[in-house]
Amino acid sequence: MGVDYSPAMVAHDGRLALLREVRRVLHPDGRFAFSAHHRDCAWARRRPTLARSRNPFTQLGHAARWMAHRRNHRRLRPLERETPEYALVNDMAEEYALLHYYISEPSQRAQLEAEGLAVETVLDSDGATVAPGRAPAASPWLWYVVRRG
Repeated sequence: MGVDYSPAMVAHDGRLALLREVRRVLHPDGRFAFSAHHRDCAWARRRPTLARSRNPFTQLGHAARWMAHRRNHRRLRPLERETPEYALVNDMAEEYALLHYYISEPSQRAQLEAEGLAVETVLDSDGATVAPGRAPAASPWLWYVVRRG
């Protein structure tokens, strides 16, 4: 099996391999917690925008940053992926210099179960418990606590 070494934090094949390894090394009574970018969060797919300022020197700095963000975004755009299960998205983090793996809460649950991990709890970015299929659209990421299935 080849692993995708794209400029994502962890690409799809690597993510599945990582989950298998977590299951392998996790103590039977142990727990593993991780966060995942929430695919159903609308703000995550914002494109570079130009900030405005009345000060011409500040505006020049805004324009330079915007051009760098656009250059990064254009460079990585061909590597973005949309699948039914997940998406690789060039979002605003790290000045549009990375791809992030986005997955919906139901797809993440299914992925974990397929890799032999049982979801114990899911929390939104405010720390509130998320019921299956009820992740709030305003939460940019979700925290998962899993154990061996």
